Amino acid sequence: IETLGCTAAAIAERLAATDGPDALNWAATLPPALRADAAQGALAGWAAAKPQDAAAYVLRQRDADGSEVVFEKWSAAEPEAAALQAQSLADPDLRDRAVSGLLTGWQDAAGSADINDWAAALSPGPGRDAVNPVLARDLADAEPQKAWQRAAAIEDAAARAAAQREIVKTTAEADLAAAKALIDADKSLSAADAAALREAVPAQEGSR
Repeated sequence: IETLGCTAAAIAERLAATDGPDALNWAATLPPALRADAAQGALAGWAAAKPQDAAAYVLRQRDADGSEVVFEKWSAAEPEAAALQAQSLADPDLRDRAVSGLLTGWQDAAGSADINDWAAALSPGPGRDAVNPVLARDLADAEPQKAWQRAAAIEDAAARAAAQREIVKTTAEADLAAAKALIDADKSLSAADAAALREAVPAQEGSR
């Protein structure tokens, strides 16, 4: 069954390169055991060819699994546009799955390059401002300094401050001194902004 599912997915993906809805209709005619794999293949193929149409479809259907597939494909080709759409989603489940797809797609797009360097090379503007907070949150736990670089590159002041507060809080849970060091090392912060970020650092040391 697993081999047949992979075959059905591959066929559906090829069909969707020319007609996404038709490929989904074909997937729906298959036996139940093959239907889900074929549908995922159809969405992947549709997203590769016409990502905005595929995204509109899965969002209308409130298809969380499908949104991850579509946004992965879309973000590898058009990272800023995909990020803007994902960040605008009101449904938390759809948004979380779309963001998961974004991160996978960006890693694929970056290839062997550092994801931070890849993001820094994106053209400035609203699209990059949508990419950077997502990457900052993803990097905050393991690589707080790289997360801070992504947050600092956000042009919108309110969004930049929110991302920096989140990084400070995440870092402080593991290493209070490291969280304070992030703030102290950023000489671009105004005195007021630095003070506001220090307020996000717990008064007492703790560890996870």
